[in-house]
Amino acid sequence: MSSTIFIGIDLSGPSNTQDTAVCCFDGEKCFLQTDLTDSQVIDFLQPFTANRNIFVAIDAPLTYQEGGGYRDLDRALRQHLNSHGFTKIGVMAPTMTKMAYLTLRGLRIRELLQQIPNIKLYETHPGAALVLSSVDYQQVIAVKSCENSRKLILEGLTRQYQLPELNVQSDHELMAISAMLSAKRKAEKNNLFEFQSKIVGQPLFIL
Repeated sequence: MSSTIFIGIDLSGPSNTQDTAVCCFDGEKCFLQTDLTDSQVIDFLQPFTANRNIFVAIDAPLTYQEGGGYRDLDRALRQHLNSHGFTKIGVMAPTMTKMAYLTLRGLRIRELLQQIPNIKLYETHPGAALVLSSVDYQQVIAVKSCENSRKLILEGLTRQYQLPELNVQSDHELMAISAMLSAKRKAEKNNLFEFQSKIVGQPLFIL
């Protein structure tokens, strides 16, 4: 058993927990779980995290900008994506109406996870990570609506990162896998992008 575990969480808002997906990978085995409340996220992770170094990347805002609007890390990510021509990958402010409940849940999950020993916690953006890791741009844009795009992306990630065969049913599971891979790249010191926000309490943002 590996002494390190890599975890990706694609978090949903508190009213649609069926869209929350978590992926755990120890270098050999990979585990996916969906439809999790806050306490169920922690319960699911507990068997994988005991006596291990834990790298967790979460797809959700883990802070917000005082006064509202975009954080410095949101602007930095937008600029980085635009510089590569990836203008259709969305970057939203944490206090936007349709993001506010996700941000509230992100703050709660951050609080719960930080109670786990040996944890390194990061914020991520799985869609941005996919396109910056050379996954086809059009496939990433279509990932929510196109099953074939999800299949092709998963096949590519499985080959590139030598993952075990996984049965992915939704874009949320695929994004949890992408978030996990961002955590893995960070642990191996070959992440695609990182930004340390000046906001107090904001974990490092990574891709």
